[in-house]
Amino acid sequence: MNEIIRRLEDAILKSTNDSLLYSIFEGKLDLIKKHFKTSLSIFDALFNNKEIEIDKDRFYKDTLLILDIIKSFLIFSPINQKQSAFLRDYLEALLNINRGYIKDKGLERDILLAIRLLDLFITSSELAMVLKEWRLYLNQLLSVKPPAYKLAEHYLKVLEEDLSDQK
Repeated sequence: MNEIIRRLEDAILKSTNDSLLYSIFEGKLDLIKKHFKTSLSIFDALFNNKEIEIDKDRFYKDTLLILDIIKSFLIFSPINQKQSAFLRDYLEALLNINRGYIKDKGLERDILLAIRLLDLFITSSELAMVLKEWRLYLNQLLSVKPPAYKLAEHYLKVLEEDLSDQK
């Protein structure tokens, strides 16, 4: 978890180039940065058994808003590798905050749904790449027409003739 927090901190707080964040959150960059700073204080309090001194209701509402933005992005936008890695880390962090602090079953369900949407997109894009490779391979194979293909073609014609003779 510490590694995830470090990567998120680099992406959200230390980044001089907000294009990654902007591509996902557009006009809500201030919200995401504020939410993440609050998340860091929650993680710190949870790890050190300190009292958490934030407005839990406001944090919960901001979390729902951010989660809605992420789900919309996952459904309606093409996703690249950097966005995918960032979103996976962010969703994992949100899941841990929910389990350790907010403890809301509906929020956990929504976070897990967003993770599944992200996994589904990755699986679909991988499938598309494999299908493109197979299409190229089959096109090359059909353009060459190896001898085995010609034999199979002749065999099918013979089978068709035999079947028509049997009728």
